[in-house]
This record gives sequence, C-alpha cells and structure tokens, in this order.
Amino acid sequence: RTAAGQSIVGQANNDIRDISASADADRLAVVDSDFVTTVVDTTGPGPLASLGSAWRPALSLISPDGRFVAARLDSFVPAVFDIESSNLTAAHSGHASYVTAIAIAPNSGRIASAGWDGEIRIWSPSTGQLLFTIAHGERPTELSFHPNGESLAVGDGLGRITLYDAQSGAARQSLDGHADPVDSIAWSADGRRLASGNTTGNIALYEDDGGNIVPRFELSGHTTSANSIVFTSDAQRLLSFSRGGLRVWNTSTGEEIVALTDPAERAETAISLSSGDDLLSSRGRHLRRWTPAPWDSISAANDPPTAFQQFRSSALSSTQAR
Repeated sequence: RTAAGQSIVGQANNDIRDISASADADRLAVVDSDFVTTVVDTTGPGPLASLGSAWRPALSLISPDGRFVAARLDSFVPAVFDIESSNLTAAHSGHASYVTAIAIAPNSGRIASAGWDGEIRIWSPSTGQLLFTIAHGERPTELSFHPNGESLAVGDGLGRITLYDAQSGAARQSLDGHADPVDSIAWSADGRRLASGNTTGNIALYEDDGGNIVPRFELSGHTTSANSIVFTSDAQRLLSFSRGGLRVWNTSTGEEIVALTDPAERAETAISLSSGDDLLSSRGRHLRRWTPAPWDSISAANDPPTAFQQFRSSALSSTQAR
C-alpha cells in the first residue's frame, strides 16, 4: 500500500466518472469517461484488469471481497465480471426498463439492481439467478446496503428513502427526507447513522433510535447536487461534495464546520477506504488518496480560492502520473 499522503493512482487518460473500493481497500474499480473500468491493486505495481471497449459497462462497482465487478452491461442488463480473468461470468436479464442503480451486499453474496420502472431485483452474483423482487413504485435513484447486510436503503425520484428487509424484500420504513430526487446515500460504518443528499444540494441526516431510523438534521449549504457523501470512521463527521466544493458537518449537532469552495465548480466523488479515515477522491483525471486530515482546523474564513487551495495542500498529496 502506498505511504500515507501519497496518490494510489495518479492520472488517468480520461476523466474519472466513478470509483469504488473493496472492503480492505486493496482493490479499486475506476470508471473513466469512455466507460472503461480499470481494476487497480493498491498493493502492487499496476492494474489487475480492464473491462474495456468490448463492453463499456456503466455503474461499475467492485465487490467488498474484491473478486468481481458488478456493472450495467447495457441499458437493461446488469452483469458480473470476474477480476482475475476479466471475463463476463453472470448476467441478470430480468429488468424491463433502464437500470438506474446497483448495490452489492457487504458479504458479496447478493446484488441489488433498480430499474426506471420502480422494480428492484435482488439476484445472485455467481449465477445471475433472481432471488426476489421489490415493487418500489417510484423510480429508484440510489441503493445502499446497511453494513450488516440486513436492510437495503432505496432513494428515489420523489426524494424519499425507503428501508427494505434485504432478505425478504419487505418494507420496513419510509423517510420523506427531500423535496427533490435523491442523488447519494451513505451509512456510517457502525450502521447507526444514515445520510442522503439530493439534486439541489440539501442533505438529510438520520440516526438509529432503538431500531427505528429517525431524522436528526437537515443540512443546507451546497447550491448544486450533493453527489457524494461519506462519514468518517467514527461517524462524528460527514463530508459532502458537490460541484461547488466540500463541506464538513458535525453529525452530533448538525453544525457546518468547514465550507470550502472550488471556483472552477469541478465535480468530485469520494469514498472511504478500509476502517480508517483515509479517503479516496476523483476530480477530472486525478485520483487521490487523503490521509486522515484535521478537518476542524482548516479555516473557511479565507477567500474561497485560497481556502480551497489550503484544503488541497493540507489534505491531499500532489498528484503524480504513473
């Protein structure tokens, strides 16, 4: 693994659309603007696999065990690619409409895929066989399994978050979190907090109260879609990204701690790595690793360009091409 503060992957040939990591962060799936998915071994010298121009899969997501990538093969068919061979090993052809979201269970034993028609299908990654369906109704936009794998959070075009039993598909709870479509969902590592962001930049923060998820705070400040949100490992901070920059929130009080603006309004996506507070972010062609950063000590009182550069220089390493 690379030393703290250094890039894992430096610069891609094309803009990076999305990133995901295995549970131990030893493997990454990086999707570029040409829909080529490259799997990178962070402990080794180079890429493990490339799912290239023959398939051009979208919505690519690496499994927690790091053995396969689930992706949308075409508009209606989610599929599984084996990383060691780069071969297509399973496909699920049951969707009757455009596939909008994919999620993989924490034990890598199930895949959830959602269609534009409101149907969510739970299926086996080894065979592609359907296990059961969930008739959600409204178009799902985001899916996320609880860290214990027992429930599935579904965000939709009406701004709702619905929790389903991941073993049976039974609805457990519905949360009216937003007035606009959901664009991101994140669970804290301990599963006690849930956050969702919408297309207008608002964030809803929820907390487990004796097995019932209850709303705690509405976080506002972003002016464009909150397309990426991630908790720190202790769940005491939430980082949210939009084209306008980064905001850091205290999850116990709902207080905005830091607001750093990117004047160029470049999209950035971030994910957590392993059990620590290392994060990985992508912006343009750059993929960078962040070591645990003193989020609370970064001043937001400077002019926005200066504040953003201060954040970059203190929390990120300079990006170097391989």
